[in-house]
Amino acid sequence: MQSGKTVWTQDRLERLFHRYDRLYFGGRLSNFSVLICDLREKNAVGRCERSKHKIYIDVDEHRKDREIRSTLLHEMCHAASTHGHGHEFFAQIENLLSRKAPITISSPEAGAVAKVYENIVPPRFPLARRAMLKAEAKRIRELNKKFPPGAVPIEDVGDLTRQFEEDAAELEKWKYALVGVAGPFGLVDDSGRPLTKWAKQMFPKWKRAYRRGRTRALDAHKLARLFDLKKELRAVVERLAKAQGRAGTVMLPPNVADKVDQSSNEPGFERWKTVSKAVKWHERLIEQIKACLRKEKP
Repeated sequence: MQSGKTVWTQDRLERLFHRYDRLYFGGRLSNFSVLICDLREKNAVGRCERSKHKIYIDVDEHRKDREIRSTLLHEMCHAASTHGHGHEFFAQIENLLSRKAPITISSPEAGAVAKVYENIVPPRFPLARRAMLKAEAKRIRELNKKFPPGAVPIEDVGDLTRQFEEDAAELEKWKYALVGVAGPFGLVDDSGRPLTKWAKQMFPKWKRAYRRGRTRALDAHKLARLFDLKKELRAVVERLAKAQGRAGTVMLPPNVADKVDQSSNEPGFERWKTVSKAVKWHERLIEQIKACLRKEKP
């Protein structure tokens, strides 16, 4: 057993919950229940489900008793408010801090809150705001020591540049890429703002990698679309030949017939220089053949 951590049972957690409810929330949370639960799959140490009136605490993922107490109070603040980490939530945090409750902003869950919401805590909650900013300043100092300017922390965070390029296909916007790739390492906040000097220096390189990956992904999508259009073109030509009562041949206006031949003789898109131009060209050609097909129908 680690220093500072004692045995936590369901009964002990429930007794602590009811005590905190009486002390800090005026008994308003008596309709909630608290449960010890494994939250590793949720990537959390505590969770509040207001609709079910339940609070879940993963005691095994805490190193010290005071962290369990802090997480419990954090989730009770969620239970007593309505919209995530909004004004009501911070009002509850402010109340706890003013009453010297055993809640700390440096606990695992509150630390993540500080990172994301440091600039959202309203000035009318000075204690909560000061605690959030203090925790965030400490976290950034630690990150700047770990990732100094010019460093390439491959062993710590992997090759992020390559990751930006590989994930570009699924992340349609640069901001989403920043938050999705660099965010989990604490290098950017939820708005994509860099939180370390090293991250700020890496932005141009990451963005170039993202653009390369995004261009490649879009080209691949367009190329797949082009192949689908070529299939559709052959199908439409066959339908027109059938409508004209011809086997294997079809009567088309000369300019349209020449284009069909060009498409058949060009397996790729080099004739049109870019995939985008090839896609648009084939879309227009198919519409022209469909117009001919409509004329053949009685």
